[in-house]
Amino acid sequence: FVVPLLGALVVWASYLLGRHLGDAWAGAIAALLIVCSPVFLFSLLRPMSDVPVTACWAISLVFALRGDSKGAVLSGIAAAAAILVRPNLVPLAAIPALLVAATRERSIRQVIVFGSAAAPGALVIAALDWYWYGSPLTSGYGSLDTLYSAKFMWLNLQHYSGWLIDTQTPLVLLAFVAPFVLRPPREGRHRLVLLTAVYPIAVFAMYAAYQALDGWSYMRFLLPAFPVLLASLGAILVECVRRSRRRTAAMVLVGAVTAAIAFQEWRYAYREGALNGEERFAKAVDFANTLPQNTVLVSLGHSGTLHF
Repeated sequence: FVVPLLGALVVWASYLLGRHLGDAWAGAIAALLIVCSPVFLFSLLRPMSDVPVTACWAISLVFALRGDSKGAVLSGIAAAAAILVRPNLVPLAAIPALLVAATRERSIRQVIVFGSAAAPGALVIAALDWYWYGSPLTSGYGSLDTLYSAKFMWLNLQHYSGWLIDTQTPLVLLAFVAPFVLRPPREGRHRLVLLTAVYPIAVFAMYAAYQALDGWSYMRFLLPAFPVLLASLGAILVECVRRSRRRTAAMVLVGAVTAAIAFQEWRYAYREGALNGEERFAKAVDFANTLPQNTVLVSLGHSGTLHF
């Protein structure tokens, strides 16, 4: 139940981020588009860490945008949980920390509060890795030099940009112009750039030099950026309506564009089998139940409760 419940939290956080960047309609667009996203749907049906870590970072950003001490504490706690779920994304904690620092009042104090709440997650996972693998920079996946290399960067840029356009349609690229289109108050300008530009780029940077993997489903590594990307897209579409002289026609057009994106996302997910990937596990269990009790089963990664 963990992944579906946290999936619902991702949808809610996407709405809140969209509402922050625009209004309730922008939030609704963001929520709809992430519900239909092939990568989100693929990850939602599998007991892996992609959806949980996305929920944790999204909630951390939502609380960081509150601009008060309570928000800083809750943002730090969510960041600590995100680090425990997926430790290689620990540098992302700098973004909510900077969002907290960008407030007018007591920014230094709030950053300290955020850091105090987030630090235990990093310290716990570092201590565990040190105990289990002999170094805080080594995990069960191996050391950093075996996982990351500059030679993967160009191929990863091609893969991830292509998969993003294929799964979310080319219109998702509009999200990256949010800092130039949206008009926050002057004191909110830095926060807008941090949220809509720096954060998504930082998520990609975490995997730019990671091992090059083939298959659109590996876009799940970048799923933590999706709530912000789709919230930015929703806010831009709403801003287009707001600036239009023909408000009704603009609303109809934006509604049609949103529906078209959602339909294309759902169509892609259905065509690529994002919604039926668990059937193989049921078949494996049915097969295993026909074997003698003392059978030894060798599994690459999805052993479940089968005997080794």
